[in-house]
Amino acid sequence: MKDKQLLSAMFDDAADFREQLLGETLRRVQRKRRVRYGGQALLTLIIAGFAIWWSLPHLATFHSQPHASGVQIVRTISLSAEQLVTTHPESVVIISSDKSTLAVLGDDQLLDLVPGETKLLVWHAPHEAELVIVGP
Repeated sequence: MKDKQLLSAMFDDAADFREQLLGETLRRVQRKRRVRYGGQALLTLIIAGFAIWWSLPHLATFHSQPHASGVQIVRTISLSAEQLVTTHPESVVIISSDKSTLAVLGDDQLLDLVPGETKLLVWHAPHEAELVIVGP
């Protein structure tokens, strides 16, 4: 009977020991995981903070010149091809007029402004016309 009691006590102690060992192992694994995720989160925050800081415009300070000198630093970027507008010198004609004489003319009225010359009104697009005067 003593042997049965001794075996029962040993198995009860072993079960308690196993339960304590498993609990301690799980606590250590969870702590290790929290430390790893915390480190990853900290690294992510540092990288994000550096990226934000790098993208902000930096003000350069020059100690050799006073601030009120009017010198400013300008940062520029190149325009894309869609943003560029090109003109040709021969396609631009500047005509100065008085505001009181400004009027909208139709095609026939525009052709009547140049009497006696051979002239053509050439339409390149719906809102793009060119008055061509053919001279001798």
